[in-house]
Amino acid sequence: MTAEKLIGGLKTVSPDTPIMEAWHVLKDNNIRRLPVLEEEKLVGIVTEGDLQEAKASDASSLSIYELNELLDQLTVDQVMTDHPITVSPEETLDRAALLMRRNKVGGLPVLDDGELVGIITESDIFDTIIEVLGFRVGGVRMTISVEDRPGALIKALTPVSEYGNLLSIASERSGENNRITIRIATENTEALKECMEEAGVEVIDVR
Repeated sequence: MTAEKLIGGLKTVSPDTPIMEAWHVLKDNNIRRLPVLEEEKLVGIVTEGDLQEAKASDASSLSIYELNELLDQLTVDQVMTDHPITVSPEETLDRAALLMRRNKVGGLPVLDDGELVGIITESDIFDTIIEVLGFRVGGVRMTISVEDRPGALIKALTPVSEYGNLLSIASERSGENNRITIRIATENTEALKECMEEAGVEVIDVR
């Protein structure tokens, strides 16, 4: 009898699931981590790396028979991460990304009043960044340098409305200025660049 469960479309396992069974759940569903539930409550998370490490430990000193017997006895609760870091459905994406980075994890279970409702991963964040920055919609990417003072950015972007449509914008601190990367739908790239430079905007790069 399998210990695998489906919670809101999310694959999960119980603490007493044999690690080889958990391994097959990961591989069969092309995923890298499994929330571990006990009586519908999140008690841990087990990753592909956890299971690989468990499979590799002491392997060199065991026969195939002994290794298989050992793996059959190992369960998820022996290799999982207890009390994993979690977020709520209302958590901001940047906060979730910072939590992953600071704690060196690739995914965070999402809990709503203690109930597991999902999991957010690095891939989810990458996909969102791609959408937010408009990578899939094409356009011209222009990087400019703008003074770090009130009103400077609005003034620098004023010419954009005359030559195209602003698709996305991203800002990065660079010394005393802000390095701004914008993506624009335009057929007048050179004219826009010249207009910005005439307005005193430093155009760093156009692609």
